Amino acid sequence: MKKKRERYYSIWIFSEGGGKVKKIRISEKMAKYLKWASITVAGIFFSCSIIFIWGLPKIREHATLKKEKFVYQNVIKNSLAQIDEIYKYISELKLLEKKIRVTAEIEGGNTAGASGTGGSEEEMDGINFDNKALLTAKLEREMSKLKSEIINTKKNYEQLLPAIEEKSNYMRSIPLLWPVRGWVTSEFGFRWSPVLETYRFHQGIDIATRIGTPIIAPADGRVVFSGWEGTYGKTILINHGYGILTKYAHLSESYVSEGQMVKRWEVIGAVGESGITTGPHLHYEILINGVPVNPRDYLID
Repeated sequence: MKKKRERYYSIWIFSEGGGKVKKIRISEKMAKYLKWASITVAGIFFSCSIIFIWGLPKIREHATLKKEKFVYQNVIKNSLAQIDEIYKYISELKLLEKKIRVTAEIEGGNTAGASGTGGSEEEMDGINFDNKALLTAKLEREMSKLKSEIINTKKNYEQLLPAIEEKSNYMRSIPLLWPVRGWVTSEFGFRWSPVLETYRFHQGIDIATRIGTPIIAPADGRVVFSGWEGTYGKTILINHGYGILTKYAHLSESYVSEGQMVKRWEVIGAVGESGITTGPHLHYEILINGVPVNPRDYLID
């Protein structure tokens, strides 16, 4: 049987300058391969062009969303971290409030530490940053808790301020100072009275010093009496509030009048020997709710 002769194709290539003509000879089988290869390459190129033209906006959109997600996550992280810092400051304020209450012996107030978590590392590790709704909800919860903590802390300090002022007023009303300096010639309690020549209860202390020595108010208060009182002579009585009264007797001069407000260290009179006395001195009393007490229990040396 005679073998079929293979067909060939010739491709002539001419140069523009009239130079040598080139001839390329390919078989029919190779030509078919080249044809299908060209169709395949063209198809691939066309498909890639369609994908590129259609997919480029999608790629850009994906990149934009990824960038926005990254920025949003950082905003949430930073917000939670700042909330955590604020919680720390609130805890410090609560601790300060507790110290003030203990020092001033003021009861009340909620001094428990702030309970927020904010942006701690443990919390960050447990957060799903892919869920925007959950992140937003968590941030809103933390902000709500933080607002409550701030309101409670503000309320505690608002309650603390009047209590501190009241405590300060009370401390200014305690007769801690010596009204005059001198020699204590007669203590508080039962004693022999050289004037009455009998034993009787001495309701204060006698401080001997020169006539005219200034007498100071040992605490803030209001003068409720300034005048002559029987055997006590010229006398001043000051109401310091809180059931505390002080009495100053045998004065030579009184520099205050009834109803006058006086401050601690203010000069109110002068030592004398008015009334029944054996010599110049100040008779000084402290009464708590009308009951005489030993002035030495209050005086600061």
